[in-house]
Amino acid sequence: MKTIVGINTVNYGSTGKLMLGLAEQARASGCVYKTFCQDGHAQIKGIPDNSFIGTWVEKRISDAVNTVTGYQGALNHFGTNAFLKELDRIGPDLIHLHNLHSNFINLESLFAYIKKKDIPVIWTLHDCWAFTGHCPHFVTAGCELWKTGCHDCPLYREYPAAMTDRSAQMYEKKKQMFTGIPKMTLTVPSEWMRRFLPDSFLCEYPSRVIYNGIDRNVFRPVSSAFRERHSLDGKFIVLAVAFPWTNQKGLDRMLALAEKLDDTFQLVMVGTEKNGSDRIVYIPRTSSQQELAEIYTAADVLINPSRVESFGLVNAEALACGTPVLSYGAGGNIETFDESCGRLVDDANLIATLDEMKNRPLSPAACREYSRRFDLKTMYENYLSLYEEMLK
Repeated sequence: MKTIVGINTVNYGSTGKLMLGLAEQARASGCVYKTFCQDGHAQIKGIPDNSFIGTWVEKRISDAVNTVTGYQGALNHFGTNAFLKELDRIGPDLIHLHNLHSNFINLESLFAYIKKKDIPVIWTLHDCWAFTGHCPHFVTAGCELWKTGCHDCPLYREYPAAMTDRSAQMYEKKKQMFTGIPKMTLTVPSEWMRRFLPDSFLCEYPSRVIYNGIDRNVFRPVSSAFRERHSLDGKFIVLAVAFPWTNQKGLDRMLALAEKLDDTFQLVMVGTEKNGSDRIVYIPRTSSQQELAEIYTAADVLINPSRVESFGLVNAEALACGTPVLSYGAGGNIETFDESCGRLVDDANLIATLDEMKNRPLSPAACREYSRRFDLKTMYENYLSLYEEMLK
């Protein structure tokens, strides 16, 4: 019986659900699967075979050091040492890494351990942090320093925010830590992300695209009283979903759009309180995926205004509910639809495209059909197949 260990910053949200879902599927196939994440108030307690690395206090100290000095993942010695002793006890045959950029584990100790023990590794890159000196995404800054060596980082004051630009040192440190692993395969959620890897210091590793999956039994056309509840009968609903909403996610674009739409349209934003316009219906948060599916279904079109996306999960969710998408050409977004179920837009053609969608609606059946390629079962099958390959 093979033993797998999964490591992620959190046990909730999209990356946490992916890790826990994979654990459940692998256990059903006969594996032992242990998951680990940082400690913290937001973590879900009581999940079977899920443990925490370090303590909340230790992480807060590490966060503070990162903020002041710019060094990431440099502390947490006590929690990491205890975790590595637990790995010795478990004896994993495979380690599946996810997000590591939250100062909850000592990176140098973790990767030294992996190299010493010669443990096969899968590292799912949910963003670009693993091969930059600081940032998870560099596209909005138009930066290409990650190809040759980060320095003078234009984003060092953004997540993971620091008072000191330590990108040059962190780039060299990451390169030293993350290269030279004998058996590691990288997975990414889009071809867009994969194309960066040959130019990065992670170019030595094999990689493959495994699209993020959605549960099409949950995300499907669902009737509800959403329109009646918000007095939107007869309106063409333009939906936007994100959390948190920032200008990188396109908040400024949505506020500008609200002022341009005529009274036949209604912009609805999920994931934020009232945020700068009286012409928007705000839904701060949904109570469940079921409620989110109801909102997707009630909408006439989803717009994704994000400036950078590794994949574009909300696009896939909307399509599964029969709702077409409009998306700016950011990252993996463009891989989530075609002309049968969506349109690529920019600021210049957005209003005209919305008018086109209102007057000549795209087929909900075509949307639903396209979403099949992002079925959760397919994602699990692809990962389990990779597990088999790595465990031979």
